[in-house]
Amino acid sequence: MIYLIAIVPPLIILIAVNRYCGIRRLLTKQRLLLFFGGGIVTAVTAMLLGYVLSSSIGAALGAGSILFALVNSILFTALIEEGVKYIIIRRSLRRADPAAVTMLDTIACSVTVTMGFALFENLVYTIGETITALILRGILSVPGHMAHAVFMGWYLGAAMQDGFRGDPAGRRRNLIKALAVPTLTHGVYDVIVSLYNLS
Repeated sequence: MIYLIAIVPPLIILIAVNRYCGIRRLLTKQRLLLFFGGGIVTAVTAMLLGYVLSSSIGAALGAGSILFALVNSILFTALIEEGVKYIIIRRSLRRADPAAVTMLDTIACSVTVTMGFALFENLVYTIGETITALILRGILSVPGHMAHAVFMGWYLGAAMQDGFRGDPAGRRRNLIKALAVPTLTHGVYDVIVSLYNLS
């Protein structure tokens, strides 16, 4: 039961968003590689980097302080998670033909990697979490991850279109937004959760 609560929300969102974006065949080699490979690599890398950096800064700032909650939420959770996803998604789009790729394609790619990440993260959270906490993750965190992924996919798609049109300044701007906007939205969410947990 606990594993179903962890697995079902990312799978529902993955299928719904990919269907909305016009992608009917989810079980292709490329989609499965993005979902499992991209998701697991993102989750493991983000968790390891986050743990190392969070532990070292926690000792300096005081792990229970408001300052630590802010720094940890924005820099060591949001920026690392979104940064690793950004690298993986950009690499997966590198070989795509900008003339043939739509915004919906880049959003679907971004959501696919992110839902793989969310599924793996949820499975890790099954260790030591209550069923109530996992249900809340399914209702709040997983859709939150999807929203951050939509922003990232949108701006990466815009950057590809700018590059295709010969607008390097627009491409640069949208590549920056593709990382900055999801990091900001993710950071705000994590700050709220961290401050709530401190109270």
